[in-house]
Amino acid sequence: MKSDIYILLSFILLVFLFFRYRSVLVSFLDSQINEIRHSLFEAEAEKNNSQRLLDNLDSKLIEIEKQKEQKINQLIENFDKKFQEESSRLDIDFENQKIYIKENYDVIYMKLKNKAYLRLIENQIDLVKKDFYNKDQSLLQEHVLNILIKKGL
Repeated sequence: MKSDIYILLSFILLVFLFFRYRSVLVSFLDSQINEIRHSLFEAEAEKNNSQRLLDNLDSKLIEIEKQKEQKINQLIENFDKKFQEESSRLDIDFENQKIYIKENYDVIYMKLKNKAYLRLIENQIDLVKKDFYNKDQSLLQEHVLNILIKKGL
């Protein structure tokens, strides 16, 4: 029974304290609510700041990708230009080689043609000599003697 009285007195004291210090409790709870709101606002501000940073990073990444693409395109264009220059240089070299080969072919052809004419002439001379030998051996000997006499042998 004594304990019931203590419980009852404690409850009455608690109710009395509640009504007496209700304004203190309300202001304490208000301050806690305001701190929570302030923390939420700070979290929202940090979220917005983070989002802004992410957007900036995305835009910089896009810019870097564009620059990378431009550099790749520029390298491709430079390669194409160099390839065209080298190709045209090789075409010119090829044309020069064709001209050189044609000129050499003409020279070689003329040399071979001249050799063929020389052989033809030599063959005709040989035929004339054979014919000359066959016709008159004595005339040949006389002719050789005349040449030797002219030379003084």
